[in-house]
Amino acid sequence: MHLGTFDTFHRPDHLDNFPLLLGNLREQAVASESLGYHSIWLGEHHFNHIGIDPMPNPLMLGADLATRTKRLRIGQACLCLPFWHPVRVAEDVALLDQLSGGRVEVGIGKGTRPREGLIFHEDADPRRKPEQNALFAEVLEVMIKAWTQEFFSHDGPNFTFPPPGTPWTHPMIPPDERWFSDGEVTKICMLPKCVQEPHPPIWMVSDSDHSIDFAASRGINGIIWQPPVPMLREKFIRYRDKRSEAEARELRLGEGMALMKAVYVAPTMEEARADTEAGILHLFNWVHPKTRGLEIFRRPDEADVPWRDITWEFLMERDNLLIGDPDSVAEQVATLRDELNLEYLFTYTNVPWLENSKILRSLELMANEVMPKVEGR
Repeated sequence: MHLGTFDTFHRPDHLDNFPLLLGNLREQAVASESLGYHSIWLGEHHFNHIGIDPMPNPLMLGADLATRTKRLRIGQACLCLPFWHPVRVAEDVALLDQLSGGRVEVGIGKGTRPREGLIFHEDADPRRKPEQNALFAEVLEVMIKAWTQEFFSHDGPNFTFPPPGTPWTHPMIPPDERWFSDGEVTKICMLPKCVQEPHPPIWMVSDSDHSIDFAASRGINGIIWQPPVPMLREKFIRYRDKRSEAEARELRLGEGMALMKAVYVAPTMEEARADTEAGILHLFNWVHPKTRGLEIFRRPDEADVPWRDITWEFLMERDNLLIGDPDSVAEQVATLRDELNLEYLFTYTNVPWLENSKILRSLELMANEVMPKVEGR
């Protein structure tokens, strides 16, 4: 099983100290690499004045972490594609892949907050799903063209590259039929290309059936966030079956899928709860009822989950937390492995009011105490 760490700077307790957030994350990245973690994954969020998720550019932050590590893979969870100009994001990913020596994992998604998406594009509004889905798919299409074709063009509902009438007048490079015709530039070339060929692995945050089907049908890996184990298993099976059909081969359960969980390991269960309860409840009550609803907590036999505030007991009962002492967390991870054939687990530990020394301790306990117990079961 490959371990990764995940962060969005959901730290209202450090509202006025962004340098501290950066310093802590750098420490966590270096420690993760030394402990054998596979990757670090960074979110994208904008425009929150109370210090929650102030991480507007995971690619730029990833470049900083790439200079401090040698093996750790650099992922995004996720780049909200409707917020980006497609050529610019393709260029930035390729440049990061070059800077990191081919260590990029491209995580993509659509965005969940109207106050973010509408600033960048009118169709990035998550309340208008058909338009948002179409914009997302078009940005992805252009990115892949830019990475995989020497010269490319695109004519879609939102973007046209190059625009009609684009001239080429430089005398040192004569026009070439590969990209020039009838007095106009007809194709463009993106450089540098990615180190990884044909491009870095692509992952998609895929909670809904629509997103799972989109990713699976295109050979894109999936990242799922949180549901109870029975619902997780249904989603993993759906992805396996859809991708097996699309690729005309039999995927094993868990292939191409990652699970993201709130994870914290302490010497005792009592200490683990005392360290994280306030931050975990702040995190879940902020994210889910207000922006995503409670669908993420639903079991397969439930029509819906009644509206409620989220409590510690509710999260534990719904299998949403991997928090406790090494033995209890190992038991829960072993269950995920057995039920899902889980290959990638991304741990979300940097929650509000948790000291960085304890985050580093949890990373170490997860790698050195929990995972050996899982492997021994």
